[in-house]
Amino acid sequence: AYDAASNRYIRTIDGEPHIDKNNGEQLSARNVVVVFANHQLDVSICETQVEDQCLAFSMEIQIWGSGTAVIFRDGQRFEATWQRQQRTDMLTFFDEAGDPLPLQIGNTWFQMLPNEDGLLSSTP
Repeated sequence: AYDAASNRYIRTIDGEPHIDKNNGEQLSARNVVVVFANHQLDVSICETQVEDQCLAFSMEIQIWGSGTAVIFRDGQRFEATWQRQQRTDMLTFFDEAGDPLPLQIGNTWFQMLPNEDGLLSSTP
């Protein structure tokens, strides 16, 4: 939820403040960025194993190339495109006209969601 007084987005879980156990403060961010990207099941990494059976594989979120995003900044919503050509590059964002879309100075909460074209890609 956006808090205009602090120009921050405050995080809640099930309607309750999400509290940082390290400092007792509610989690907040200057920016919230929702990145839509392909999600691929990675059967080479087992997250949960019981004896010789893997019960849960890792999910690779493929944040290279480009895709769509939604940025919440300063109480506003911006439709965006993200780009990241090389593994060493940072995610960069562009508005609908192709101009750079900067984030507000401060921390950012990133939420990665399966891309809009097709939810999960799972080829074990």
